[in-house]
Amino acid sequence: MTSSSGKMDMRLVLPVCVVLLTVWLVVPADGTAFSCPTDAYDVPTQNTPPCPKNRGKRDLTSDIAAMKTEVEGLKEKVQKAKSDNKDDQMEMENSLNAEKKKREDLANQLPDMMKKVDDLKTAAEADIDNLKTGQSEALKQLKAKLQDLKQKVNDLEAKVRDGVRIGEENKAGKDNTDGTSKPPKQNKPKDVQDCAHIHEQSSSKRSGLYSSMVPGVRTSVITYCDMDSTKEGGGWTVIQRRQTGDSFERKWNEYKHGFGDPMGTFWWGNEKVHQLTQQKPYQLRVELQNAAGIKRVALYDDFKLEGEDSKYTLHVGKYSGTAGDALRTHNGNKFSTKDQDNDDYAPSSCAEGYKGGWWYNDHCFDGNLNAAYENEATEGTLGYWLSFNGYKGLTYTAMMIRPSDYKPKTNSTP
Repeated sequence: MTSSSGKMDMRLVLPVCVVLLTVWLVVPADGTAFSCPTDAYDVPTQNTPPCPKNRGKRDLTSDIAAMKTEVEGLKEKVQKAKSDNKDDQMEMENSLNAEKKKREDLANQLPDMMKKVDDLKTAAEADIDNLKTGQSEALKQLKAKLQDLKQKVNDLEAKVRDGVRIGEENKAGKDNTDGTSKPPKQNKPKDVQDCAHIHEQSSSKRSGLYSSMVPGVRTSVITYCDMDSTKEGGGWTVIQRRQTGDSFERKWNEYKHGFGDPMGTFWWGNEKVHQLTQQKPYQLRVELQNAAGIKRVALYDDFKLEGEDSKYTLHVGKYSGTAGDALRTHNGNKFSTKDQDNDDYAPSSCAEGYKGGWWYNDHCFDGNLNAAYENEATEGTLGYWLSFNGYKGLTYTAMMIRPSDYKPKTNSTP
């Protein structure tokens, strides 16, 4: 009870103290009402201003009301600031959402745009390819027309020569003074008119296509003649050339009659070579170039091919040159193709394995200009010549022949 009543007394003490303090501040000590002077004290050393009006309890109420008004004003400003901030935040969110939507739209449009770019690129590449193809076809047609024109010119020259020869024969066959008639001059098998013969008629002729006459062949033969005077004087009949990757994996009859473009990559034909080389001794010139651009030459005397019944057996004589003697081990070997295996290599067909016809020996080859070299690590793909370039492909090869007794004129031009 005592502690409880003590706590109650303490609760009453605090309000009473507050009331007494308030009365002490408002009521004067002498118990009379406080009266503030309206004028300043008349003291020489002190000029005290008059008391403010309405000081007292009524003044506190007014101050509180003013403070409340100010607080309310502040509240309104805070509310306005919050409202403005909310509006700004909403505007910013709307801007961010709009920007986000733009980026999403662009992202959605990007695949279509990329597809359009790819389509335009593909179309441009196709146009370029078509343009290249058109140009290539035009060049081919122009080249073919030029070849036809050259053939016609050469045929015309041949007819003129034949006409002159026939006229001379007719003149020689007129009646003798004794009344008898000389028999017309008997033609030998048609005089060979290979590139050496053409070169001999006019040493100023340049390298290119000519119409040549080959024994055993009734019509003239389009032949590429190398008239370059730096090549032992010129007058060479080219029988093989590879300067592009065109396949030489051909059948027997193709090698027999020839294939390819005489202005580019081609094989002249085993039968034509046989018909020429059986007439008289011929020379063989072999030209080689590797991927490094190094050039070499091999020359052989007494080059000859036997007939088809002997499978176009190869014969070569004495070697000279800078490429090395890679054909010596092929001397006396028969020609083989993928459909006629005539080589001495027991395990398999060299022509099939190396994808080209050649005079393969008992270990396939030491030189093979018609093979396909397929090692991607090496630039050259056009056959081998082991004594020059080892087992690495070549980038250019050519074989050409000329009569051994031909003495070219010194003023020939390429």
